[in-house]
Amino acid sequence: MLRCVTFWVGDEVPYYVRFSLLSLKHVAGFDEVVFFHDGTIPYRPPEGVTYVHAHDVLDSKAFSIYSKIKGRYEVTHKADFFRYYILSKLGGFYADVDQIAIQSFRTLPLRDSFLVAESVRGINNGMIYARQDHPVFTYMWQHFAERYNPNDFNCVGSRWLFEFRSKLNVSYDAKIFYPIPWQQWRCVFSDTPLSISDLQKLGVYSVHFWGEMMRRNGFEVSEEWEKEHPNTLFSKLVKFVKDLTVVAST
Repeated sequence: MLRCVTFWVGDEVPYYVRFSLLSLKHVAGFDEVVFFHDGTIPYRPPEGVTYVHAHDVLDSKAFSIYSKIKGRYEVTHKADFFRYYILSKLGGFYADVDQIAIQSFRTLPLRDSFLVAESVRGINNGMIYARQDHPVFTYMWQHFAERYNPNDFNCVGSRWLFEFRSKLNVSYDAKIFYPIPWQQWRCVFSDTPLSISDLQKLGVYSVHFWGEMMRRNGFEVSEEWEKEHPNTLFSKLVKFVKDLTVVAST
């Protein structure tokens, strides 16, 4: 069984999350998609996606570490910790929910792990596959507190993960998951002649649209925005998922 786990902190879940989850369920080809949520108001995910409160899966040691994550980058650091912990415990894929899958992940060379680097100097942790009890991710959650610095955004993120690259199955073909570099995140929300079919032919499996950059710049999307900007890559991605979802439900 191929499982995908996702994670969100907070009660305000963005519009795009629903389509990310739908794409993981109906496009990427996972047998199970789980939405782990750390919030006070339960979120209702799309049909076929399992909802679990994040606290319910943390053992006593993990909860002790997790509960001490505070400060300016609390949400980011909690997401970093949770992905390492849940991959170690359950195995499978971890996926950020600021991406939309456009073809099946089952053809990827997964082996005991699979990650994609944005460059020769940086492995992104937004999409990770690892077998259960993988030693790298077990080490990372168990030693998280030693590395953690509440004032350093990337102290426990991709910069740390890069140090373990020799022990992981890393692809340096960035377009697999990150065809749009984070520095060009606004391109996702700009008009483009590219179609989803064009991206698939290029070998793109998923399009990451950099929710952290959206948050930092106060940029939000909604159903109204999507309808008003039909020729943007984001709107084309959403339409692609909507169309497939309709077919899957008939």
